[in-house]
Amino acid sequence: MKLHQSFPFTKGIPVLKLESTNYISQADYPTLMFCIQKDPEEQYPVKDTEQEKRMLELMKKMMLENACPEEQFIRMGIDNNSRDEYAGTDL
Repeated sequence: MKLHQSFPFTKGIPVLKLESTNYISQADYPTLMFCIQKDPEEQYPVKDTEQEKRMLELMKKMMLENACPEEQFIRMGIDNNSRDEYAGTDL
C-alpha cells in the first residue's frame, strides 16, 4: 500500500494504491454486447464487429477523460499508446 498522486477528480488529494493479490483481466473474457431494448434479459449477445469497435473507442475516450490509471487500461485489454489521442474530440 502506498500513496499515489492525485487524480483530477480528487482535487489534489492523493489516493491509496493497493497491490492486488489476484490478476483478473477482462481481456481474458469474450466481449458481450446486448440490445436491452430488444433483449432486456440479456439472453442473446449482439454479434457486430463495427459496433464492438465503436463501443471500445467510446469506452477508451471516457477512460481518458476521467484519468483512469494505466493499470485499468491493461486490465481491460485496451491499447493506450496515445493518452492524448482523444483530447477534445467527439466520437
